[in-house]
Parts: sequence; C-alpha cells; structure tokens
Amino acid sequence: MKIFRTIIVCIIAVPLLVCLILFSMTLFSPRNAAGSTDLVAARAGFSTMLIPNRIKADGPPEQPPVGVFRLVRYTSPAGKLAAYLTPPPGSPGGRRPAVIWLKGGWGGIGSFLWDRESGQDPTCFREAGFVVMCPSFRGENDNPGRIEGFYGEVDDVLAAYDYLAGLPHVDPKRIYIAGHSTGGTLAILTAMVSGKPRAVFSFGGQLNAGSYFRVKGILGETPFNWLNSTEIRLRNPAEFAGSIKTPLYCFEGEDYADNDEFSLMEKRARELGKPYTGYVVHHADHFDYLPVALCWLAKVLQDDRGDKFSAPVDTERLQYLFNKTMRN
Repeated sequence: MKIFRTIIVCIIAVPLLVCLILFSMTLFSPRNAAGSTDLVAARAGFSTMLIPNRIKADGPPEQPPVGVFRLVRYTSPAGKLAAYLTPPPGSPGGRRPAVIWLKGGWGGIGSFLWDRESGQDPTCFREAGFVVMCPSFRGENDNPGRIEGFYGEVDDVLAAYDYLAGLPHVDPKRIYIAGHSTGGTLAILTAMVSGKPRAVFSFGGQLNAGSYFRVKGILGETPFNWLNSTEIRLRNPAEFAGSIKTPLYCFEGEDYADNDEFSLMEKRARELGKPYTGYVVHHADHFDYLPVALCWLAKVLQDDRGDKFSAPVDTERLQYLFNKTMRN
C-alpha cells in the first residue's frame, strides 16, 4: 500500500513540478515592447530565453563538389558561420544577381544542397546564372552559439546578406531571399525586419507559428521558452503584417496550407498597403511542388529589371508547371 501511495504521489507531483518550473521561466523571462506592430521595434532590447531541447547540430559541413559550391565563413553577431557559396565567375561579366537560399529544418547545411534528389537543392538558380549562397545559422554544423528558433537566426540572415552584397561580382541591388519550411518562416521574418532584399519568397513557411511552437515544445523540439507569449509573438509572422518592408511572396501546398491564415495575412497586408502575395498550390503537399517552384522562380527573377522588383509573379504558370509534372 505504501508503494502504491508513493507511485500516486509521483504521478501527481512530477507534472506539477514541471509546470512550476516552466511557469517560473515564463514569469521571469525578459519582456519588451510586445504591443508594437513593427517587428524591429518589438525585438529591440529583448533577450530570448533558451531552454534544453532535443535539436542537434549536424556537425562540420561536408565539402561541396568543386565548381558547384565552396565552403566559406561569414560573420554574424554569433561569430563565424558556415555557408556554401557558388564560385566566382571565371571570366569578367559584371555584377550578377544573387539568391540567398534558406534550407528547411535545423541542424545545418550539407550535401542535400547539391543533390537533385533531395528536392531542396538550388540548382535552377545556379544554372540560371545567379550567385547562390546557402547559409547555416548559429548553433548549426560546427558554428558557435545555440539554435534559437527564428530569433537570432534573423540576424544571421541579414549578416549573410551583407556578406553577399560586399562581393565584387554581386549586384547588391538584386539580392533575393528564398527559403523552404523553417527557412521559409525565417525568410518571412527577414522581410519584416529589413527592406534590403529586393524580394523575398517563402515556400512552406509558417504564417502563424504559435501552434507550431507549442506542439514542438511539448515534443522537446522548441529551443526557447515556448510558454512565454512574448517569445512566441516575436517569432510569429501573423503578428506583424504591418511590418513587411520588402515584396513578400508566400506559397504552400494545398495539403499543408492553412487557407484561413493565407486569407487573413492577405487581408491585413492589403489594408495596410504592404507588398504581400500568398498562393496555395493545388494538389500539392509541403514538398512535392518545391523543385518545380524553384525552377519557375529562377525564370521569374531572370525577368526582373528596373530600380525595384518588377517581375510578373505568374502563379497560374507555377500551377500549370506543377500540374504538368504530376501528370508525367
């Protein structure tokens, strides 16, 4: 009977203890201008609280094939971070447009970025003549720092942009950012803190990431204090439609898309006069439309001319190309 009472006490006490710890973390977590509708202002002075989690770095990045990428290190507020960068052109040709490709998932960069079977490789951009940079972020690969989950990584993306803009063969006025999944969410947040990129494209990024963080938190896969509403808000694009600072295009497959969130973001952006377009790819999931979309986007960006982003983003063409691929 004594053993039975002990088991019952443990069953009740352990969850209560966990809740007490998490509540105390929420209570004492630093706060800032949480009510601001501008993401830069809302982030000012805030320090994220990181917690133990199950996310692991992938270790040192693999050496890329010669002529495809070279491994470089760019400087961010977290320190020197690894990135893959296409080699400089062998012959003079003036400054070239560039794409920063933000891979999906956490852990780091690797061979999937040149493996066409992975579905995440930016080969179409390379073949279209773009300079391509694939950065890793703090805490990934063998980088300094810790993975923060869409917070400090935003600063890393901006640092990658500055690195790329400083290269003599890159046109700093034609640097685009595109990303998939977690990279897509990071791309959206970058469009909300900086007007430097010429345009930003998110494939499968979370428009409303609140529920995503909580589910991942229960699984031990959220690196910050996910019970703190401010922590979540500062990583949640849905809260900051009014902060969009550069043309932003968001895509997702129909099987994964939250149509209500796409409609709500469109409505908010339109009311505030912000340059946002969302499109749900019909009959697609989170992954299968991506290879088609990246080659379609490469062609779109090739047609971009003028002082500001002006290329026609033909979503019907994207749908047609995906449907044709699925029929084949």
